[in-house]
Order: sequence, then structure tokens, then C-alpha cells
Amino acid sequence: MPDYIERWLFTVKCNTIRGTTLDSYEEVLNIHIRPKLAHRQMGNVTSMELQELLNATIGKMAYRSAKWIRDCLKFPFEYAEACGDIQRNPMAIVELPSSEFYIEPKDIEILEADEVEAFEKIAKEKCFEKNFRLAPLIVFLLKTGLRWGELMALPLDLVSWDLKRLAVEKTLTKVKNRNRKSDGERKEMWELHPPKTPNSIRDVPMSQSAIEYLQLFLEVRQHFNRAFDHTSPYICKTPRGWVSYTSFYNCVFRMLEEAGIDKDISGMHFTRHTFATRLLQLLIENAINPEYASKVLGHKNVSTTLDYYSHLLKRDMVNGLECMEAV
Repeated sequence: MPDYIERWLFTVKCNTIRGTTLDSYEEVLNIHIRPKLAHRQMGNVTSMELQELLNATIGKMAYRSAKWIRDCLKFPFEYAEACGDIQRNPMAIVELPSSEFYIEPKDIEILEADEVEAFEKIAKEKCFEKNFRLAPLIVFLLKTGLRWGELMALPLDLVSWDLKRLAVEKTLTKVKNRNRKSDGERKEMWELHPPKTPNSIRDVPMSQSAIEYLQLFLEVRQHFNRAFDHTSPYICKTPRGWVSYTSFYNCVFRMLEEAGIDKDISGMHFTRHTFATRLLQLLIENAINPEYASKVLGHKNVSTTLDYYSHLLKRDMVNGLECMEAV
């Protein structure tokens, strides 16, 4: 059965999904499905066995991870039934356990206003030091809400200084190098492609402050002349390739340490989360439609934005109840 799913993945599915999604499906197959059902056949595995496999994920992972396992079983079985490889689809009656039984995703830490100011101060004062040369770009992310991959895929000619806008047309992701022929070649490679949803292709307004930090980084790039590829149209590329995600995260760690901020920042998404939280707070306080934030962030729709940042709406509801008490 796992071999059939692998064949379906690399014959049928691979040309309809992104490299990162293909990598995720392959990882789910090899870690969660193959070890448990290695010797079962597509035609004789039972619904009960598949249900037990999904039930075994309860309390061990996030709901989103369990959905990946469900989908990695569901779609190949639907295909096998449609093309006559099996007479019936055992996944048709298998149920994914309710989300309440799974581990709650860890909240992404955000920076408070004074902590953002501390980052700005460090970016201005230390950016010409090697260990802090990416600091202006980190502040730029905090002020625009761009995803890290969108920043890396941003060419300077899509930055409109006069109109104070930039255009997001592509993103950068790391995928498995499937053309690797020897151990000497890299296991992973960078891939430029359009964003996941049409809404992510968007114009993003830049505040004057955001513009100043982007311009500051361009000065830093000129100062560390040999460290960057000045022939590349992209903002942050070296002669050897893209500046790594790890380099950015290490700079964030140094900035946290320098500012004396004790927070468990586990990735670059905190910049986007910080920006979105602060923007929505201001929109709510000024009674402006949150759809504006949805468009700036490139979410599929406004409900996605409200789902992500529902904690802000709950706080606003409490304030609303206080007002009702006074009526």
C-alpha cells in the first residue's frame, strides 16, 4: 500500500502541487504511514485499520498534522477506486477525530510596541556591524507584514519609492533537491514561484519608516560590498546564493539578546504576526474595516485574518460588554 501511495504521489499528484507540498506528503508517508502499513495491500486494508491509524494520532500532534495524514490516505484511495485498482474505497467511511482531541498549536510570540522600538534602535546603531547587518530588513518585515520568502523574492524594481508601495509577485521556498546525483550535491534547493493563493499577489503600502529601513539596508549592502551580489535584481542575495533563513534568525536572536527581551521566538513568522496584531489593533480602535488588513497581508479572505487574530476581537468584545453595562 505505501508503495502505491508513493507511485500516485510522484506520478499523479506531483505535477499539480508545489515542491514544498510534495515534500510534506512524502514525509507524512514515510514517517506515519509506511511503518504501520508497510505490508498491507490497497485492496485488502480495512477501514478499521485506517481508522485506528488516525485514532493513534490523538494527543500526539496538532490537528493540522493529522489532516495531512488523512489526506495522504484519502486522495490515493479515491484515485485507486476511480481507476478500478480497488473495488471499494475503505477511506470513504473513515473519520478524522475532532480537533479538540489534538495538541493546541503554540502561540507565536509577538513584540510589543516598546520592543519594536528597541529593535529599531539596534538596527540604526549596529547595522554596520557584521552580526547585525540584516537588522534593518528584520525591522522592515516588522513594518510591512511581508512573509520572509516574499522579502527574499522581492526585486528592487518592484519597489515604488514615490508611491510608497511594493509589489509581491513571488515567494522563495526551500525544497528537496530531487535531481541530486551525488553526495557532493546539496540535498535541498531554493525555488522561486508565485505565492500560494492569488490574494498573496498584491501591492503592499510602505510607511515612511519602512522605506527608511529598506534604504538603510541598501546602504549596509553597499558597505559590505563583497558579501552581496549587486548584479542580482533581488534585495538580499550573495554571490553564493540566497541569504539563509538561519542567518536572519541568528540576527533576530542577537537583537533579542542586545535588547534584553526574554521571549521564545522560534522562527521568522513573528515579524508578520507582530505587524498584523498591531495593524488590527489600530483598525479596531479606529472602527476601520479589518478587510484592509486582510488585503495588506494577502490572506485568502477577511475571515482568515479574523480567525488568525481572534484574540483581538475577543478583547474588543469585552470592551463592548463594558460599554453595554453603562447603557
